[in-house]
Amino acid sequence: AWVSLRWARTIFAPVERMDQTMQRVEGGALDARVGAVASDDEIGRLAGHLDRLLATLQRWNAELDAKVAERTHELRETQAQLVRSERLATVGQLTASIAHEVNNPIAVIQGNLDLVRQLLDPAAAARVAPELRLVDEQIQRMRLIVAQLLQFAKPN
Repeated sequence: AWVSLRWARTIFAPVERMDQTMQRVEGGALDARVGAVASDDEIGRLAGHLDRLLATLQRWNAELDAKVAERTHELRETQAQLVRSERLATVGQLTASIAHEVNNPIAVIQGNLDLVRQLLDPAAAARVAPELRLVDEQIQRMRLIVAQLLQFAKPN
């Protein structure tokens, strides 16, 4: 009976260690291993195989974690780029709207200035020519500012 009990202990001890190892892995200890088993029979080979499987599982888990971290980083970068693109599109729309609203009064001013030139007699036109030229220059300056604003807001 004592010999049978001793012999049974050599069989059940590795099985119990494998069971404890699996419970530890289920509890979150992915580095848990059965370790070396004294016997080189089927139970010993099974324990070694379990350790190799757990090591492979741990490696796959680390690789998966790295891939998830990489994809999360890529997703955050893409999301930030999308937000920047949306902001730039909004700035472009706002700029186009402002340019339109500024260009309308400029066109009216330029049209009325041309009309004033036509309606003035030559003597009066000569007296106010420097002021009219100054208004023309300022109109051109405003058009240049609007054009630069539109150029700045235009996507590449």
